[in-house]
Amino acid sequence: MRVFISWSGEPSRTVALALREWLPMVVQHLEPWMSEEDIVSGARWNDAIAKALGETDFAIVCVTPENQAASWLMFEAGAIAKSVEVAHVVPLCIGLAPSQVTGPLKAFQGRSLNEAGMRRLVYDITMARQNPMPRAQVDELFDAMWPSLDAAIHTARKPLISPEQARSADDMLSELVT
Repeated sequence: MRVFISWSGEPSRTVALALREWLPMVVQHLEPWMSEEDIVSGARWNDAIAKALGETDFAIVCVTPENQAASWLMFEAGAIAKSVEVAHVVPLCIGLAPSQVTGPLKAFQGRSLNEAGMRRLVYDITMARQNPMPRAQVDELFDAMWPSLDAAIHTARKPLISPEQARSADDMLSELVT
């Protein structure tokens, strides 16, 4: 089973990378696909994305308050949703609740990026497979692997400070004196 992982900007890129590595350890025989990792150098990226979208019926869209209107997220979610009967488009909410998702993505049942939300998402992915694993086996794998994804989530959520935003000691001292 192929799962398309859609992202736009940070921290959704970091979460998508972590999911790409983590999901196959929890859901056996799963092939995650993420543009940054699965498009080879020199390939036509639009052809590679179109091919991957055509070969999947399950998508995880890494949504943040800043990117939920991003055109690429909308394009990819719409391409997956084309087969309404079998397609699953799951907004994975990073820094917002599923009820806060706006635009076209609000039509899909979202999950929060926390332990309960991810456990439910793993159950749903497992049930979409031809031969689902027993729930007890899913729980055992999830419990064993959750700490590694949780650590990656905390890293992704740390605010990024660019060199332009970082303040020097002289700037801070000047502000204190003033």
